[in-house]
Amino acid sequence: MTKQQREFYYYAEQVTKHTKIGLRQMQSQDRHRDITESRQCLMYLLKFKMKLTLMEAGELMRRHYSTVQHALQVIQDIQRYQGKYLWLDKVRPYQNHNIRPKDTMYICDQCGGTHDHTNAVHQRQAAADSEAACYA
Repeated sequence: MTKQQREFYYYAEQVTKHTKIGLRQMQSQDRHRDITESRQCLMYLLKFKMKLTLMEAGELMRRHYSTVQHALQVIQDIQRYQGKYLWLDKVRPYQNHNIRPKDTMYICDQCGGTHDHTNAVHQRQAAADSEAACYA
């Protein structure tokens, strides 16, 4: 896993802690308000904490760059006028020691999805299943 992927999952984890919405839902096409605002919070962190371009943030979130631009404006307006999501500016920058290996999410080699369990859990499942079928 690259540093950029680890950093992405770190910020996704920070948003999940505050909003209780998982990364899979944030990357989905769902337009429910709580999911949309969580997605916009993550885009805000990708732009201002990871220093990604709009295009790069859009690719990670499976969105067009203009959607990321809109998300940044929405979050900034919500912070300014409603006083919500002020915790975004208090999120610590990613450092390697911010995440312990057992807490990381990783990209599954078998299905390409993200999982929030350890490699050991996945390896035990693979050992138990002779075909090593991936589970969600």
